[in-house]
Amino acid sequence: MHLCLEVVDVLQFICDELDRKSAFHLALASRAFLEPALDRIWHKLDSFAPLVSCLPEDLVTAERVELDDDGDDFNVRHHLKRDPEEEDLHRYLDYYAPRIRCLEVGSGHGITVLPIETLQALQLIAGNQAGVLSPNLRRLVWLVTEDSFRISGEYCQQLSPYVLLFLGQHVTSMNICLDVNHSPIHRTAVRAALKHVGPNLKHLEVTGLELLKYCAPCLPWSQLQHLEVYIMEAEDISRVATLPRLVRFEVLVLEEPRNASIMELPPISKGFPCLEYLEVSCYHFSQIHDVLRHLSPVNNLKTIVWEAPLMSEVNSAIDLVGRWCTPTSFVCLKMLDHHWSMAPPVDPQPEILNIAALFHFMKMEEIDISVNTEPRLTPDILDNIPRAWPAIQRLSLCPVPPPGSTPQIDPTHVAQLIHRLPSLEVLALQFDATRISRDERSIPDLPPSALHTLGVGGSPINSPPRVVAFLKANFPSLQRLDARYWRGYDEKDLFASRWRPFGRLRSRGGVGLIWLWSSVKHD
Repeated sequence: MHLCLEVVDVLQFICDELDRKSAFHLALASRAFLEPALDRIWHKLDSFAPLVSCLPEDLVTAERVELDDDGDDFNVRHHLKRDPEEEDLHRYLDYYAPRIRCLEVGSGHGITVLPIETLQALQLIAGNQAGVLSPNLRRLVWLVTEDSFRISGEYCQQLSPYVLLFLGQHVTSMNICLDVNHSPIHRTAVRAALKHVGPNLKHLEVTGLELLKYCAPCLPWSQLQHLEVYIMEAEDISRVATLPRLVRFEVLVLEEPRNASIMELPPISKGFPCLEYLEVSCYHFSQIHDVLRHLSPVNNLKTIVWEAPLMSEVNSAIDLVGRWCTPTSFVCLKMLDHHWSMAPPVDPQPEILNIAALFHFMKMEEIDISVNTEPRLTPDILDNIPRAWPAIQRLSLCPVPPPGSTPQIDPTHVAQLIHRLPSLEVLALQFDATRISRDERSIPDLPPSALHTLGVGGSPINSPPRVVAFLKANFPSLQRLDARYWRGYDEKDLFASRWRPFGRLRSRGGVGLIWLWSSVKHD
């Protein structure tokens, strides 16, 4: 055996990279790998089957319950055959339970079911201690529905109190669901679980509207750093703003305020003191005010990712970002419209995007504003970008879908911008590629560029060969040209057909993609 395999950390690292099946075979093949392989196998528990396999054979009996006429869908319920004793759990508690780090309850992975009376018996012989069945648990996923165990919803609700048997003092991450239609016993169990682990909880994922209102006021969440909420009412933001150590806050759906007068109340004093990352999906970009108004005047917010299906008031949202975020901290802004209509805009004069409010963020590293508005970039605006954002690494200002107006900037402006930004790796904006003349090739006296990806959106183009020659001369290290059009855009569009071959190009083995274009002849 190689000497490195005598190092426990090396063995553990190898096993951590294996799936359960491979770890099982390795444990059988080598005694040296037995313990680290078992740690890998038992790291995540998503079924009652492993626990049942550790019980004495004469303790439980298995009953197969068919759930459909074909017998393809079934579960196996394990009923008690005799009175359980403390010794029945010794093998599991002493050798396997301490290895469990993640428990998924109701994730739908298993078909092994422990009836309530079996769980009650295990609870009694285990001394009714919280966390006794997995004392070193770190993460709990608790999403109990009727489909979880392919059994009645009543069973799922009654199961909830027994989850505490797995909930030790070391849990730092939870994913839970609490809704208005859940039973009182489930709601009480969730609240008891949160209260039990609250002082140590650092990461919480929430599904259901009831949790923040039902539990938040009475829980010790002083250590919470990462909060993900599936759906949230705007009125509840003030509660979240009081969390003293919250670093990351994500909301999948932010509801509009039901009572406008509530949103007119004074914001939380010095809210979100440690917030660095904010990601929200909502109905209007203007709803960003409902969150940002609670920020402290001097804050540490670094990243905002904001998604909305309606682009109304996007400039107002940008102005709010410029007003509330601290120039010395803020480095990333993404404003996305992933739900735009496939039909062309009816408004002949859509809102013109104004990015001037962001120019005072001198440490900006990434900007992605992909919304149904037209940036209407000019050479003067491009000239200001290197001075405003000298450290920018990713810059995307392509509207979706592409507008019909001709861009005011040409490839020369783009090339000069790229070479004035030494850290720029990704750039996406529209320019008028029809201005590349037959004889125009490289631009003299340009410094090297770090750019590896260029997006062109709906840029007008006349001659693909001229574009190839221009890019090859000025960006020989370009690895990707993103010329793909958005879903639903007319594939018969003339510019789309001319850009389409570019979208299939990718670099190979570090060779710039322009060198791969062998099918285009220069005109």
